[in-house]
Amino acid sequence: MKLREKKKSCRIEKSLYPSTIFHFTKEIGSLKSILNSGYFRASYAKESIIGPDSKREFGIPMVSFCDIRLSHLYEHIIKYGRFGIGLKKEWAINNGLNPVSYLNKNCSMFTAFNERLREMNRELRSLKENDEVYSLEKAKYRDIINILRYMKNYEGPLVRKGELINENYRFANENEWRYVPDIQADIVPIKIARDSDPEWKTKANQRMWKSDSSRLKFNIRDIKYILVPNENYASQLIEYFGDVASGDDYTHLISKLFIS
Repeated sequence: MKLREKKKSCRIEKSLYPSTIFHFTKEIGSLKSILNSGYFRASYAKESIIGPDSKREFGIPMVSFCDIRLSHLYEHIIKYGRFGIGLKKEWAINNGLNPVSYLNKNCSMFTAFNERLREMNRELRSLKENDEVYSLEKAKYRDIINILRYMKNYEGPLVRKGELINENYRFANENEWRYVPDIQADIVPIKIARDSDPEWKTKANQRMWKSDSSRLKFNIRDIKYILVPNENYASQLIEYFGDVASGDDYTHLISKLFIS
């Protein structure tokens, strides 16, 4: 009896989440570039977090993935692109990727968090740069603001290229995972004002891309799926695989190619 109970307790629970995370892009050229380089390159995106009495808009670098089953990917493909690459969840965990923490815009937690950030920023401005106290307080501020990397509203306005697509879009449906480089001297959140430089993203990316931490590397064997919309694109990729891999790696890439 005890032996049977022990065996039962060791049974692995079936996960509600898939063992693959996906990244989508709108152009086959972008997918080819990822496969050829062997890495994803973080780039700045505009983020907006809303609380009951507080709001923060900022630009932060990231590579976004979704933790969604294949059978539920259709809506995601429509929004983010028809060309996808799926990698092992184990690879994501080993490389420090993390699921987003979704916040209800009516929850007071973000308002309190945002106010503490503002207080710390005001204190920093009152100190002399290069002073020992300044350096210590700036390090503390950077540690706290790092938490912003994985915050997003549960629901909120969905804006694409300045156009409001959905007034109350449910971001949590995307089950987003992110790779975001640690905030440091050359990789920082950027405050976005309405009259800010429209070229802020280009300038920020050019500076960040000089850092190795902007590159999220993977191995061909980490790939579980390569998704394309039709047979014509599949044929293009099969030919292209010969330029980026050979032998068993070439065979592996072909075996992971699917029409979405």
